[in-house]
Amino acid sequence: MFRPTLTLRDIVTLTRNTFGCGQTQQLVSAITDRFATVMSPDQLAERLQLSWLMRREVAIQIRDIILLGYARREPMNLILIELLELVEQCDEHTE
Repeated sequence: MFRPTLTLRDIVTLTRNTFGCGQTQQLVSAITDRFATVMSPDQLAERLQLSWLMRREVAIQIRDIILLGYARREPMNLILIELLELVEQCDEHTE
């Protein structure tokens, strides 16, 4: 049976499409059954949990950028530019 190799992008995709840390053990079992990986189940669980925490942190940063922009009465294009810069930074860390 062919099992694709697990990549960082796969982990990011999984964390974007699942609810959170409560699903870690179920996901780890499913991932190790379907993917080839050099990570131990504990390492994989830690990586998933870190990705969920980062996702939450990014959501908080987005909210803060928007609220601060509104409070300062900044033009929407400046708020959008700041949000795009945040997205670029996040993209650099997920590739």
